[in-house]
Amino acid sequence: MLRLNVKTQNKYDVYIGCDFDGLKIDLLGKKALIVTDTNVAPLYLQKVQGLFFGCFVSTKIIGAGESFKNFQTYTDILKSLCDLNFTKNDAIVALGGGVVGDICGFVASTYMRGICYYQMPTTLLSMVDSSVGGKTAIDFCGVKNLVGTFYQPTAVYINVSFLKTLDKLQLSSGIGEVVKYAFLMGNDISNLTLDNIDENLIYSLVNYKRQIVECDEHDNGLRHLLNLGHTIGHAYEAILNLPHGVCVLKGIDHVIDISQKFYGLSDLTVSKMKNLVNSFGILNQFNHHFLKASKTDLFDKIKVDKKAQGDKIDMVLLCDIGNAKIEKITLKSLGELL
Repeated sequence: MLRLNVKTQNKYDVYIGCDFDGLKIDLLGKKALIVTDTNVAPLYLQKVQGLFFGCFVSTKIIGAGESFKNFQTYTDILKSLCDLNFTKNDAIVALGGGVVGDICGFVASTYMRGICYYQMPTTLLSMVDSSVGGKTAIDFCGVKNLVGTFYQPTAVYINVSFLKTLDKLQLSSGIGEVVKYAFLMGNDISNLTLDNIDENLIYSLVNYKRQIVECDEHDNGLRHLLNLGHTIGHAYEAILNLPHGVCVLKGIDHVIDISQKFYGLSDLTVSKMKNLVNSFGILNQFNHHFLKASKTDLFDKIKVDKKAQGDKIDMVLLCDIGNAKIEKITLKSLGELL
């Protein structure tokens, strides 16, 4: 297994491999609650249960999808911990995609003011992005990730073989985040396909995020770069209920247009960036959905984005592939640039 050490205030390791053969996680004398969803449980729950030894292992299965990332699910998991008499020495295991990881992290950060939790991401999106960095959250009042904390996991275990059971829609969503990193890092992903994603690619993306998070753990500056495409993407996601990474891709597409107006970019530079954002043909597949979201609908959602501060908002714009900048612009200007 490849390993990365994340040097945040609470240090932890990220393990990346193509299987879990030989992996044993020792929680001697403790209790562990594995939280997963209805999609993942039939595939991997039994296998993951066998990775933990020396401890009492329980399971909690929640509904699958963003609609379950809410206070009701949060309190249901808390109640399970109470019913099982969990203490600060015990642990939660998040086995699933971004929804499971985010909500488990939020539970772990608030139950008894903080207990251990392990991330075991099962989607491409959660492997390359949400499982690392310590952002936890639930959705509230129709706003994505409105309520949350910064709380680092105890460890992250990434098994790339889990990708084999993802459908094309879930893989496309993960590719949205992969393309985001290509814009930030200047990576050449021209040879990448949905079939050749491996542990080396995931290692390189997680390593980039590690460097950003170590410099700005609590998202006060540099880490805003990781929000490329997210402000507009989250608006599409809320309106259309499309996969997160697909909406991020559409958000980046808008960012390219806004950046051209904002910086006066050449047509050649814009063409190069458009080729990258369209390199997997994902946006074309969903274009008929995106047409259903009006500019007014988008702007109404953007105004309540948690990155908005008064009449301004931090936007990640692009001067070129590998050259992103954080700009504080007024909401009025953003509305005009959309």
